[in-house]
Amino acid sequence: MLVHSSTSADGPRPTRPYKSVRVVYTATICGGTLGTLEIGGTTDKAAWMPLHEIKSTESRNEIIDAAIKALRQSPWLR
Repeated sequence: MLVHSSTSADGPRPTRPYKSVRVVYTATICGGTLGTLEIGGTTDKAAWMPLHEIKSTESRNEIIDAAIKALRQSPWLR
């Protein structure tokens, strides 16, 4: 598990500060499809990809790199 937080003086609403707290869990894909239910949200794309392909993606949120680093340091990957 990884807990990651970030703050910004300018949030999604003007003149209001913003704090984001994200919790990432280790999981196993068992089936089904991946998608997003957001309507008018900020998710541009959601996809399952092999770890070795993620570094070559053009844009990604900093939580992705933090999660990969935590996963590589975890005893589950060793």
